[in-house]
Amino acid sequence: MQATSIIDGKCLKPLLALVLLLAASASVSPQGVTPRRLTFEEGRKLALAALESDSKKLPGLDVENYSNPNFPDFYFFSVTWGTARSERGGTVEQIAVDAITGDVWDGVVCRKITSPSLRKLQSSVRQQIGLSKSEYLKLTKKGPMC
Repeated sequence: MQATSIIDGKCLKPLLALVLLLAASASVSPQGVTPRRLTFEEGRKLALAALESDSKKLPGLDVENYSNPNFPDFYFFSVTWGTARSERGGTVEQIAVDAITGDVWDGVVCRKITSPSLRKLQSSVRQQIGLSKSEYLKLTKKGPMC
């Protein structure tokens, strides 16, 4: 004789299997995963991707990180070109990268920076950090200079 519990004439094995299946699938659901922050290097790549193509060709292009304690959720980058000995050169752009969402902002004025190639990289980075589209929409905020 098989030892199975019966309630109202129905076998509990299928119900138990369904409960276990649902519990297992919930534990691996992307919605249950907390997205991680972008690394500094991921933020730097997004800052470089935000530059216009002509700016990327400038000699001596350099990306320096600086912090702003008023905006701890942002990486700030100063993009410069030229060398210390050169009379030519200067600042190309000040960029702020949201370390939570990967959004890229002008670091001086309230302007979100976007382009097709930047959006493609942002999509890839968001996938790598476990940030779903719905979570992204919940976490999106204005840039630091807004």
